[in-house]
Amino acid sequence: MSAPVQDAVELANLDAYLDEVWAEAKAEADARAARRRERPLIRLWDGDWNFRGVVSGEYDFQCEWKYNDIGAAFITLPPQHHLAQWAMAHWDRKTKNIHVTVDKSRDGQDARWGGRCESVKLTENEDGTSSVELRFLHDLKDLEAILCWPNPFLPAGVQFPKSFFLGGPLKTVLKTTLLCNLMRLHGNMWQLPDDPLDPSTWAEGLKPWDWSIVVAPGSILLDDSQWGVINSRMKTFMEAAAPALADAGLMIDCRRWLTGDPKPKGWIGPMRNGQLVVDIVDKSGVFEQSALGGTLAGGMVRTVTKMADNVIDDVITVVANPVVPVENALSKLMGTAPTYPWVVFRNGPGSQLVSGSWTWTPATVAQITAGGQSAPGVNSAFSIVTQLVGNLVGAVFLMQGAGNILDTAIKPLYEDVFLAFGSVKSPLRTMEAGWSYYHEGWAEGSGTAWSFSGMIAMREAFWKTRSRDFAEIDVRDGTPYTLGDLGRGHLWLGDRAGVLLDNMPDKTYPVLQCTSITFAGSRDQPPALKCSFGDPRIDQSPITRLLSQSKGFFEALKETGVWA
Repeated sequence: MSAPVQDAVELANLDAYLDEVWAEAKAEADARAARRRERPLIRLWDGDWNFRGVVSGEYDFQCEWKYNDIGAAFITLPPQHHLAQWAMAHWDRKTKNIHVTVDKSRDGQDARWGGRCESVKLTENEDGTSSVELRFLHDLKDLEAILCWPNPFLPAGVQFPKSFFLGGPLKTVLKTTLLCNLMRLHGNMWQLPDDPLDPSTWAEGLKPWDWSIVVAPGSILLDDSQWGVINSRMKTFMEAAAPALADAGLMIDCRRWLTGDPKPKGWIGPMRNGQLVVDIVDKSGVFEQSALGGTLAGGMVRTVTKMADNVIDDVITVVANPVVPVENALSKLMGTAPTYPWVVFRNGPGSQLVSGSWTWTPATVAQITAGGQSAPGVNSAFSIVTQLVGNLVGAVFLMQGAGNILDTAIKPLYEDVFLAFGSVKSPLRTMEAGWSYYHEGWAEGSGTAWSFSGMIAMREAFWKTRSRDFAEIDVRDGTPYTLGDLGRGHLWLGDRAGVLLDNMPDKTYPVLQCTSITFAGSRDQPPALKCSFGDPRIDQSPITRLLSQSKGFFEALKETGVWA
């Protein structure tokens, strides 16, 4: 074959390959566009998770996902709607609870909001119109109704040790803590089951496929989350987990499993329709490689946040050669890696941003003072010295007990005077503030400044008074970024993205974390998403990350009676 003929064949093959790639990309884009235009699948279920009906013909609806918090939802129906009639007639229902699932995609392979009905409200107005409003709370609320016992495997009257504490990789620790208490609740070890005449209910603790809440399987060997300690003495799971979630940048993921859904990875055995699957996912990456900001021309700047030597300020270091995760190197994979945020929302003609607002608040005080009580041992030392001097003087004058009398008399003068307060100033904050600034603030709840708790209180006071960014935007889905979960979108709750409004100076934008997503629609308006973005750095200081686990550990020892 001659060279010209061979070149023509290769060119024809290249054209055919490019046509195939283009056709595949167009088909995928068309499929995503079709899913965006889909009406969400809203279904109501009874207390046993028996299907009651698909919601259609509603006046409007709204549901909200929140980052480690309980979102809410509502559905407004005509009073004559069969589901409204069913919801109101609670006296005719075998089970009183009402559950809802809202699937962003009708095939159930995208984001899903699940919750339990909080109230059913019938409203009749003066103009003759009427409606029935069903309000729901997110399934995360279930975890507020689970207490973490000091010992989940003993009866309530015999709780030894006095406090539950467990250390290790925090994802595994949190899931293990929840699993132990779910075994207690479903195992009926120290109380009668719900139906004691049914022999199968006596062994429910060994059959997790019958539990209403299950923990997604995981491996401690593959758990690369931050290490820490969780302790509880009859705290709710959310209360016990909150410090650990903040320390490690973890997020609780609650998703209802419905018949036809794929099982959680690693799950062995059957599942029951309506089971709540709880997982702990890592969406942090801030104290590894991540991004906190960027410019339109230069793109996102990869940074690593570290703690300064004075344990007060944070030093943000630019990563010269950032590592690109493999999922971002492959164009067909959707989503955002925590260590490599890349999505930037912009406004303007044809852009994804419909409207938005960006708020920045500067740092306030440059110095924090804390304390109120003398450092441990100071008051005791003065008391010992006072009694010793008094006893020596009393011995000369034959006055026994003079030391105690002297100490009682002057104790109000020296108690909580020496080493009772501490004050720390941030040099970086004063340099950034300029010549005139707010000078000093107080650390609430510090107690003793010269202790771990005092140091943590001062660092948290600096953290709460830092400068912040916050943005709230309305987005046009799919131009070009798709919002979705489970691999159906580029971005979802907890992920980071840049937010660039048209009038921001120098086209510089912050990289913020998606903290809530609201999904709403009505008869007149198609379903739309509204996102809120906040500071991606977790709302707890680096020193707290380092010391709070030690503090929790010693608190656990104190509660068990090992540590005085």
